[in-house]
Parts: sequence; structure tokens; C-alpha cells
Amino acid sequence: MALLKRVYNNILSSWDNDVNLQSMNMTTNSKYFTIPKFSKPLLLRYRYPSRRNVQLEKEKHSLSATRINSELPYDILCLIFEHLDFSDLLQCTCVCQAWYNFMIYWPVFWQKHAKDMPQIPQSTLNSLIRRQTNSFQLDGPIPFDVLHAVLLFLADIQSLKALHFNRLILAESNIFLMEKVIRSPALKQLEFLDCSIPNTTVIQLILESCQHLAHISFSQSHDTAPCYNSERPTKITFPNVEFSFLTYLKLSVDNYMHTDNEEIPTDRLAGILCRCPQLIHLFLDSGGSIDQGFCIRNAIKYCPQLKNLVVSNKAVMPTTIVSDIKQDESMVKRGLRRLVLTGGAIKWQAEDVAPIFKKAHKSLELFYAHYIGFGAIGPHSLYKLASYRTSNLREIRLSTETGARKNGSSAEVTITKALAYLFAGCPLLEVISIIDTLGIKYNPFSYLYVDDHVLTTIAGHCRLLHHLQVMGRRHHTDTGLFGLAKLARLTYLEIDMERKNVLPVVERFPSLQYLHVRNDDILYQMNGPISKDDHQTADKLLRGGTFVID
Repeated sequence: MALLKRVYNNILSSWDNDVNLQSMNMTTNSKYFTIPKFSKPLLLRYRYPSRRNVQLEKEKHSLSATRINSELPYDILCLIFEHLDFSDLLQCTCVCQAWYNFMIYWPVFWQKHAKDMPQIPQSTLNSLIRRQTNSFQLDGPIPFDVLHAVLLFLADIQSLKALHFNRLILAESNIFLMEKVIRSPALKQLEFLDCSIPNTTVIQLILESCQHLAHISFSQSHDTAPCYNSERPTKITFPNVEFSFLTYLKLSVDNYMHTDNEEIPTDRLAGILCRCPQLIHLFLDSGGSIDQGFCIRNAIKYCPQLKNLVVSNKAVMPTTIVSDIKQDESMVKRGLRRLVLTGGAIKWQAEDVAPIFKKAHKSLELFYAHYIGFGAIGPHSLYKLASYRTSNLREIRLSTETGARKNGSSAEVTITKALAYLFAGCPLLEVISIIDTLGIKYNPFSYLYVDDHVLTTIAGHCRLLHHLQVMGRRHHTDTGLFGLAKLARLTYLEIDMERKNVLPVVERFPSLQYLHVRNDDILYQMNGPISKDDHQTADKLLRGGTFVID
């Protein structure tokens, strides 16, 4: 009986409209039921559903969404769609397969694209519509309605792995769509460059929408304005989620791009860094309102995989001279390898630097520090770094500008001893760059005091050195200068010297390929310029190298 009821229901479901269903007399609650009377051919036809009928029904349902192409002529469809803007046509490609096929082969669609959205090449948009690409880049500025349509379209695409946005202005409605776009589970890389986004929204996007991302970058191509009035937070605001996949974070936003823009909350940013156990690359802008020292102290503590820590202008990593330091991913060594602390508005305290040196002294290979007088990169920090014996350090750059101590004070002796102590414990150093901007400007004050003691220490302990740059007032004599001849691998030398010592230096340094004779100190210009004959002799002795004289 149950089998017969199932067959009867299949017959009812496949009946044509000419069968009067209401004329049937069927009692399903009784023990027996009656089958309605109909003609024999119809009974033979619908006695049971054949495989052919089932297949036809499936095709009927699958084609129900494409009836627009079969019921409306092509010309009528063109007249309808011509009244729509390109943003609406772009949404039509996501309605069904038939509309998608119609749009990509309709010439007017691409004509409107070239008119309304020239920022996106046709090949790029075509690959995006066909789902044939894993990355997408959108360059602005573009109208708000077009941006709204693009974000709506991107929200329906679940296959993109990388998104890049340049020079976009996001309205409040667009920010909501942006959050929906970056929630795609396949998305792994997200970059914003020169986009107008409120700072609080940047943090909100990271907190609520980017838990699955591995690469996040918010950066500006222009200098960010410094902010010195922000106070260090007393506690950390931890997010409710963990960023288990995040390996790259770059944050450079301008707090003064809009008058009503709010400062980035340091406590929330520090809380994010505490929830990034796989973070490898961290880049922060030295300007703005962020307390970089507070954030980095927590990053060093909670990010054991961290290898690159950069605080600089625009959050950009300076070009390195030691080539193989760039190949971070190919190295299996654990611990921080590159530490860059530069920029005129970086906010540090003395207790921020010591934990970094203590934890990273065994793995640190590159160290850049820029001293601006009131920062924490001073003699005490250099002594602290030297006391931990950074034996793997291969490249170091130290620079200073405003706020240096006066000449003749005890600070000069302290920085000299600190530099000598530091270089004595770095046998693998290949690059040393010391730039005292005050001396270059002929200022009577100096801070990075490089004398004969420092140069003698470099010559005696840094035997692998091939690049030496000393810019600023001359504090060394001929003894310290000629002592550098012990460096058999020295190929690059940039230093202030007397003109009479140019030829002796070239003769005593056989491996030298680049010599830049600086003229930073106005007090040592009494000997006059080098003669033409000596210049030609120096060029000849350098054997095709470069000889520059100021």
C-alpha cells in the first residue's frame, strides 16, 4: 500500500494541466483508496515516472532562471539594459548564468565600462567577472556610486586571495561594504595605500574583520604629522579574537588627514599585537599619535616569531647593504633579525629599548638607530646593546640631528666609549654607517663623536668590514685614519680627511673601490682643494673604481 501511494504521488506531480485534479476521489485516511478514471493512453503514460521524465523535469527547473533569453528577443534585452548605469550592469552579472553570459558578450557593457570606470582595465575586470584571478587592485579616486557597485560585486566573489586599494575615499556606507568584502574566507592579503579611512575604522577593520588574514597593510605615501601630546596608556585593551594567521602588519596612517579624525588608540593596537603569535613582520610609522615604544614592548613579549621590527617614516624599511639579510623567509634562525628605530617623531622611553636588546642580542643582524636628542637611542642604549654581546650583528647605522649635547661636555666621552665598546663585540660586522647631521651642517656641536679610539677599535675587531661611512665633524687624526688599512676587505670608504692624505690612503688600501673624501668640517679647509695631478693619480690607483671629493 505504501509503495502504491508513493507511485500515485509521483503520477500527480508529473500530470499535465489538462487533468482535473479536483475531480479525483481519493481517501488517504481509509484502508483503501480509489484511483481517478482517465483514458488508457494517459494511464499508460503516467503509470510511473520514467528516467526520461525525471531528467526532463530537472532540465525544466534548471532552465527556469534563463527564460529571459528565450522569452525576450535580443533587441528587447538591449533596450532594457541600455537604460541601466554601469554599476547596475555590473550587479546584473551576478544574477544568473544567462545574464552573466549576456553581459560579457554585449559590446555596450564594455563601452559603459570604459566611460564610467577607466581606472580598471578591461582585461582585469574581465578576469574578475569570469573568476579567473586571485588578486584585484583598485586605483582611485573613483565616484562613490561606482565604488559602491564594485564593493557590492567584490562581496559576492569568494575566491579572491589579495586585494589592493589605492587613493580611495570611503564613505560610511562604503566602509560597511568594505567590512563585508574583507570577511571573505579565501582572502589572505589586504593593502590600503593613501586611502581616506578614519583611524578608528582602521582599527575596527582589523579587530572585527581580519582574523583570517596573513598580510595587512595600511600606509601613506606622504609624511605623517607628529603628535607629541599623547599619553602612554596604563593598560592594554585586548580584542576578543586571536589573529592566528597574521604574519605581516604595516600601519602608517595620518592623524591629521581630516580635521575630525581621531587618534589611533595605542592600547587597542598593543592588544592586537598581543594576539598575533605568528607575526613575522611589523612596520609602524614613526609619526602620528601611536606610542611606538609601548606597542613594540608588547610585540617583543608576545610575538615569538618576529623577525623584522621597523619604526620609520612612512613605515618603510630602508635599503640594506648586506644582501642576504633580505632573504628572511629562507632563514630558519629564530629571533629578531632586523631592528630599525628611525624618524623624527618616534616616541620611546629608556625602558623600552632594553627588553629588545636583551631578547634579540643573539639573533640581531641589522640595527638602525636615529637619535634626535630627547629619544632613548643614546649612550646608555648603546652600552646596553654592547653588554649583551651582539656577536651576529652584521650591519649597523647610527645617525643624529637636532638636540645633541654641546661640545666639550662629558657626553662626548661617553658616546665614544659606548661606540668602541659596541664595535669590540661585533666581529661579524660588514657595514658601519655613522652620520652626525650636526657636523655636516657645520654646527659647533656634535654627538656621534668618532675619534681615533673608535677607528682603532673598528680596525682591530671588525675584520670582515667592507663598507665604512663616517659623516660629520672630523675628530680623528692621521693615526686613526691610516689604522683602517688593516681592513683587508674594505671596498667602500666615505670619511672626512685632509687633502694631503688622499694619495696615501689610496696606496695603503689595495682593495678600495669607492673613495668619497668628505668636507664636512669647515675648520679643516685650510689646505685647499686637491690638485688635478693628484686627482688623476687617485683615479688610476683605484683601478677603475669611483673617486669622489667634496
